[in-house]
Amino acid sequence: MRILKYAFLFVLLCIPSTSYGASSAVWNFFDPELGIRPDTEVLITNEELVAAPFNIEGFLSIDPDHGEFNAATGELYFVDSLTGTRELVVYIEDGGTPVTWTREGVYELDVYGFLEVPLRGPKSPFEHFAVWIFGETAHAAFGTYVDTIRFTVEEAPPPSAPCCSSVLFLPGIKGSVLKKGNDTLWPADAFGGDIPQLALTEAGESVNDVVVSGLLNTYSIGPFSVPVYRDFSIFMDSLTEDEGDGTIYDWVPYAYDWRYSLNKTLEEGTFWEDEGENIFLGDVVENLASESKTGKVTVIAHSMGGLLGKLLTQKLEEEGRADLIDNFIMVGTPQLGTPQGVASLLHGDDEGLLQGILVDPRNVRAVAQNMQSVHDLLPSPRYFDEVSDPVLVFNENASFTNEWRNYWGNCLPNIACINDYNSFKEFVTGQGVPRMSPPIGQLQSPEVLREELVLNSKTLHENLDSYEFPSYIRVVQIAGWGRPTVKSIEYKNVHGLPGYETKFTAEGDKTVVYPSALSTEHESYFFNLDEYRKTQGKRNEHKDLVAADPVKGAVISILNKKEIDEAAYFSMFRPDVQDYPRQLLISTRSPVALYAEDDSGNITGVHPSQNLSSEVLYIAEEIPGSSFLSYGGDQYLFLPEQSNYSFKVKGTGTGPATIEVGSFENDTVTLHATYTDIPVTENTEIIFSVDQSTPENTVLQTDLEGAGTFTELYPDNYEPPEELTINEMIALLRTKIEALDAKDKLKKKLLKRLDKLEQFLEKNKKKQKILNRMKAVVERKIHKGKIQEETEEELIKLLEDIENAIY
Repeated sequence: MRILKYAFLFVLLCIPSTSYGASSAVWNFFDPELGIRPDTEVLITNEELVAAPFNIEGFLSIDPDHGEFNAATGELYFVDSLTGTRELVVYIEDGGTPVTWTREGVYELDVYGFLEVPLRGPKSPFEHFAVWIFGETAHAAFGTYVDTIRFTVEEAPPPSAPCCSSVLFLPGIKGSVLKKGNDTLWPADAFGGDIPQLALTEAGESVNDVVVSGLLNTYSIGPFSVPVYRDFSIFMDSLTEDEGDGTIYDWVPYAYDWRYSLNKTLEEGTFWEDEGENIFLGDVVENLASESKTGKVTVIAHSMGGLLGKLLTQKLEEEGRADLIDNFIMVGTPQLGTPQGVASLLHGDDEGLLQGILVDPRNVRAVAQNMQSVHDLLPSPRYFDEVSDPVLVFNENASFTNEWRNYWGNCLPNIACINDYNSFKEFVTGQGVPRMSPPIGQLQSPEVLREELVLNSKTLHENLDSYEFPSYIRVVQIAGWGRPTVKSIEYKNVHGLPGYETKFTAEGDKTVVYPSALSTEHESYFFNLDEYRKTQGKRNEHKDLVAADPVKGAVISILNKKEIDEAAYFSMFRPDVQDYPRQLLISTRSPVALYAEDDSGNITGVHPSQNLSSEVLYIAEEIPGSSFLSYGGDQYLFLPEQSNYSFKVKGTGTGPATIEVGSFENDTVTLHATYTDIPVTENTEIIFSVDQSTPENTVLQTDLEGAGTFTELYPDNYEPPEELTINEMIALLRTKIEALDAKDKLKKKLLKRLDKLEQFLEKNKKKQKILNRMKAVVERKIHKGKIQEETEEELIKLLEDIENAIY
């Protein structure tokens, strides 16, 4: 039998070489960072003209195109065009061999097919025959010439970089859903009780067992819905291979427990409810990169997510893995902190992600005191170096600020204020001038912050504020501009008691002022939200900046490694605050809810179609170009001046209220009319409109008890017209009647009635009540301007009112 095997083998090897068909080869560009690039595949077949880049290493592999062979090798030759002689270039191994093209011309690739017989598993008859010949103790193999591929190579441009890297998204504070068992604690519902359950202990541990349940796409309050990351998520899905156009392979939003410190999130990971395990941010980057088309990841970070992204990049760089990131995009990130963070911790104001939702500020302030994440939004030492506006101002007319003014003095000429970090830290932690933490409901008094958490915030920012990204990462930062944004807090008397009010600038996105959002030496862009909202009818602001069309367009450009188009709303140059249009400003101080309605029925403010006693309220911003802000118990309506509005204020509790009518221009608020110490109950309703040419003459119609009867309320500084004597009033009426453009018969009739009235008054001079009633009627008409309208109807009506009052 052995002799028979050798005989068959001898015959097999003596069979002349035969072409089994048209073989082919594939050359792939090899990127040293990414490995083989499938998108640069060059197919090589017989008599083919092959265009390939020169002096770039690639891999050449062979397909022998014959079913009996499962492996192939080859010999690549360059053919001299004059002599036809062949020069061996390289031997091509099974699986491929590095090949670098260096010259144009004709090449020939001799292909040899091999059969590798598996040691185990089913075998074809041909494989059984090979095993019989070669044995089964090892992979039996033999090779034979298949054919020759003859082709011509010409030089082509190097392949472009692959597009596009997968995306990691890092949301801002409050941007992830938090649950305790089956109970969703965040977003909180309108019935109350959720916010206190989010509390942390002084050690920074959760009071309850809370898990993360994904990205917060939409916040629903009854019939109302506020989009948070919904539209951005839809946009990102539209770019993926599974659900979109294939621009990127995939994207992952890293939802995290935003209550904790960013360092804790990075080092300890986040327990994801849907995965049932702890997910580490570094692992997410590795997994995304492994399947990315580029082998890299683009990080898109919104708001506080930008701080987390900086920490992530720094950690990856320390581990030698930062080259996994090719783009880093920060949108509305408070890189140096923001005054909004001060207002949140000291007075319970919102951190800014959820404009559109009004949460009970008492609970917000209480639970924030042990949250390192909220403290990390405080202005950093570098913030005070780069922003000239003081964060804290002490009004000289408020006696309760005397000690503060005496201790910290003036930081600007004739203004007692704080605009350096050490003084700021002293104030917020109750040092320098000691003070006690206020009761939970006393929002007008500043809280005393824990020094440990404030110092932790300082350490974080000292690390991140000076961090320099690796040069191979493209860093882009985008700042929203043109929405009223908190720049400082002024402590002053409110209703005769210690209180505060916020000061605004147009140079922000409604939460973050632009110097903080553009603090690194990289690509920087201003997004003019004011123009975008007015001309496009959009409502984007800090909470949904990433979903705005210009920002999405910038993301596409960055993914494609292109320059960002400086379109109508997107520019590298800061808009001039003097170009920000003058706006009507209506503000209230608790306990009331405020909204405005335009002629088209659009509403901005606390929507009236809900229970105003709920812990969570829906805020509408339907009026184009409008903004609504709420800080503690104060509410602010910013409205374009060119429209007509009706305003309504509804009581939400018992106590004094203040309403102010003003304007906002060039970062300055000008007050035109103030109404203080209005006694309010839950039944109170106040309505008014504003003549924008004379806002100082605004008169409120007040129904203090909800009885359906309204009375007029004039501004605090209202001065009634100079009091007229009886004879002067009669003379004024006589002049108006005589000047009427009416028939003489009517004028004589009116003058006769006036004579009769004058005679009656002359006889009753000593009856002061009668005279007072007559004077009250005329003065009211004068104030309303009716007596200046020289019409028959008005004068007849005036005489009738006087007669009814005194007869």
